[in-house]
Amino acid sequence: MIDNFKVIDNFLQFEEGTFYKFELLVRNTDGENILFPERVSNTNRNILIKSWYVDTKDYYEKIKHEMITLSNLTGARLYVTLDRKDNVKLCQSLIKAYTDDLVAIVNSQKPSIKSISKTFASETSKVENSSKSTKTIMFDVDTKDEAVLRAINDYIIEHGQKPYVLNTKKGYHIFCYRKFDIRDWQQYCITYFLDDKTPNMGRTLSSEEEKHYIEFFKEVVSVKENELGLVYHPMKMEETFHDKLYNLVEPYLDGDFTGYNEEEQAFDIVQAVKEILENE
Repeated sequence: MIDNFKVIDNFLQFEEGTFYKFELLVRNTDGENILFPERVSNTNRNILIKSWYVDTKDYYEKIKHEMITLSNLTGARLYVTLDRKDNVKLCQSLIKAYTDDLVAIVNSQKPSIKSISKTFASETSKVENSSKSTKTIMFDVDTKDEAVLRAINDYIIEHGQKPYVLNTKKGYHIFCYRKFDIRDWQQYCITYFLDDKTPNMGRTLSSEEEKHYIEFFKEVVSVKENELGLVYHPMKMEETFHDKLYNLVEPYLDGDFTGYNEEEQAFDIVQAVKEILENE
C-alpha cells in the first residue's frame, strides 16, 4: 500500500473560489483487475471510477474515508491534480467550449454526447484554468535511487522552494510551486546527481561512468506541469465483506456457490457462521 495523505495534507491550500480535483483511476499498467474485462490493455486506457472537486478543508476531511474505501474496493489509484483550479477561469473556459458546440449546431453539425459529457472533466484539468499563485511542476522519477531524490530536492531547495515527495510504486513524484525558471533543470540536477555519486565511489568518476549515470538520470526523470500526484494506492483490490465471510465459512460449506443466487449464498453463510459459533 502507498499512502501519501500526510504529504498532501500539508500541501493543500484552500481558498474561496478555487478547488482541487481528485480522481480515482484504474491504470492499465496495474496488471489484472476485474474492471478490465479484457485484462491488461496495450493502449493508454484508464478507467475513471470517480472524481471529487474539493473546495474546502472541511469537505476534504469529510470525503477522505470515501476516497480510501473506494480505492481499496476497486484497487484503483487516487490522484490529485497538483495545480489548484480557479472557478472563474473554469466558467469562462466552459462558456467558450459550449459556445463552440452551439456554433457547430448552427452549422448543422451534431455534437456527440460523449464529447459534451467530457467537456467539464477536461476543462477542470487544463493548466489554463489553474490558479496563478499555485501552479506546480512535478519531477516524475521512475527509480528508488536515493541519489536521484537528493539531487532533485537540492535543486528545488536551492531555488527557494519546498520539495514535496510522494512515494510511487517505482519511484517518486517530487513537486513544488513553479516560482522559478526551470529551463536548465536537467543539467543542474545531473550535476547534483554526479556530485552525490562521486564520494560513494571513493574516487573521481571516469568519463564512461559519468556517461552511464547521465543516461540513467535522463531515462528515469522527467518534468511535467499541472500533473497528477499519487495520493493513495492499495496495490490490490480489497476483499468485499461478502468475500471475507465466504473465505471464513468455506471449510464448513458443502460444495461451492456455483449456480447459487445471492439470497441462497447468504442463507448458507448464516448457517455456516451459526455452526462455527456453536462449535466454539
